Amino acid sequence: RLIRIEGYTAPPRPEQTPHAKYLAYGSSITHGQTAVRPTGTYTMRVAQLLEADLVNIGFGGGAHLEPGMADYIAARQDWQFASLEMGINLIASVSPDEFEHCVTYFISTIARAHPDKWVFCIDLFPSYWDYQAGSKADHFRAVVRAAVGKLNRPKVVYLAGRDMLTLTTGLTADLLHPSPSGMEQIARNMAFRMSEAMDGKK
Repeated sequence: RLIRIEGYTAPPRPEQTPHAKYLAYGSSITHGQTAVRPTGTYTMRVAQLLEADLVNIGFGGGAHLEPGMADYIAARQDWQFASLEMGINLIASVSPDEFEHCVTYFISTIARAHPDKWVFCIDLFPSYWDYQAGSKADHFRAVVRAAVGKLNRPKVVYLAGRDMLTLTTGLTADLLHPSPSGMEQIARNMAFRMSEAMDGKK
């Protein structure tokens, strides 16, 4: 909340503010854990590249795809397109079958509440899980891809995390969170794919 501004100020004019609003849900990666500045997160860079205002609902250590959070996002009316980053904080604690149940409810609840809005569903970005539990990471990715396909809605789009961040050199030393260059790569690849889908252009 904005409590107070002191000094000579003026609110922005309508033509100075973005017309679209982008809602991003996800883990600490979405929140921007290792970005060097708030404007360096992949979410903020996507918003800038697509000329949108950002609503960042990223949770460090969270993003467990709780039904209540799906209901909350579905009830919000203040966004035009959204991205849902799913899986990284659940891979250690749930089975692929349990993950499928969570993903199915999460995506379908939001998509059915907003059939006219674009929802981009992102699976796991590359991380150390690909080396420690490679098959399970791939199962989780397959779950997100299948859930989007099963829903069969033209405005619900699957984005493969490994297509958004293509190099492990885009990670920090923890091999989980993106480095500044990784954040930028994710942002540019996402913005390109999102713009391609929403504008209907190749």
